[in-house]
Amino acid sequence: MKALIVDPDRTSRAAIKRLLDVGGGSGCYATSIAAANPGLYATIMDLPAVCNVANRYIEKAGLASRVNTQAVDMFRQSWPEGYDAHFFANVF
Repeated sequence: MKALIVDPDRTSRAAIKRLLDVGGGSGCYATSIAAANPGLYATIMDLPAVCNVANRYIEKAGLASRVNTQAVDMFRQSWPEGYDAHFFANVF
């Protein structure tokens, strides 16, 4: 995996169609980003128990058609592929 630092002032958010929220927790960031960007699809990647919690928030936000979860141990399992951007917050 390559590292990428995105400068929001220089990067077109329109180019990002699929976002992977790594260690996304409750999904507060992914759901907020998806709500503000109608063409964006997001996956919250976290441990199984956390994904169960995130799914409740996704449903409550009415975004189940564009935001989902994937249970992955980010330190022990392969990450899903095919995303335009990876989002990290409070992970490291």
